[in-house]
Amino acid sequence: MGTATCVCGEEPKPAMVEHFSRWGPEGQRVLVTDVPALRCVRCGMVLFENDVAQRLEDLVRGAEGEPLTIVVARYGG
Repeated sequence: MGTATCVCGEEPKPAMVEHFSRWGPEGQRVLVTDVPALRCVRCGMVLFENDVAQRLEDLVRGAEGEPLTIVVARYGG
């Protein structure tokens, strides 16, 4: 992970996080677990590297299930 500064001025630290997103016309809910990120130790803001953000977008767009189902995808899997 690269060096970044949070909007609050603190330096974020590497962390594994969960990412929740809604996708599609029916609001498909997708939870992606074990996502590498940078999390601010002061305010909790989560930052993603560009390649991680692209992978998350691909996972969310590829999720299938009923509109009211929460699809859980593992980032590394």
